Amino acid sequence: MMYFGESVDEPYKEILLTVTHENRKSLSGFLAFWGYHVYGFDDEFHCQKCLIGKRETRISRRMPTTGQPLVIPVTSNYFYICGVVDFKVYSHQEYLKRNFHLPVRWKDGGKVEAITYNGYVFTIENAEQVPISDEVAKKQYYHLGYNYWSCRNFQFGSQMYLNQNQNNVEDHLSHVR
Repeated sequence: MMYFGESVDEPYKEILLTVTHENRKSLSGFLAFWGYHVYGFDDEFHCQKCLIGKRETRISRRMPTTGQPLVIPVTSNYFYICGVVDFKVYSHQEYLKRNFHLPVRWKDGGKVEAITYNGYVFTIENAEQVPISDEVAKKQYYHLGYNYWSCRNFQFGSQMYLNQNQNNVEDHLSHVR
């Protein structure tokens, strides 16, 4: 089932993302890396596919880490940055620790800083971090199995959207198209 949040119908807002590393000029060490404007949650899937929204194509494994700010318009209630390492290289526990999850929401004057396992510093201005809890995913979706309720994307989606009323699906899907 799909769940949607409130539309963002406020005046133009933006967050500023800066990525730095003391020795590297581009991102490395991740199998996948993406940013996503999140509008909703689809509990039939896990990983990125469970988040309904639009990809921010400027955030990827090839993005520069030179400290040049990236202006990101706020088009949804949440913005999610995710980096996944190669599960074939690390033990399961190491894999989970090294993956990078940074969901934020707009907050005037707010500032978030997070560091990846390999030293990249992500600074986001005009934002606050949204903590991820596995409580809702385990409680409501335990029957779907470990791949669902242990997935940080799925945990985030279920905690943020499961208890909200479903809004007009067509209105939200128009943002994604």
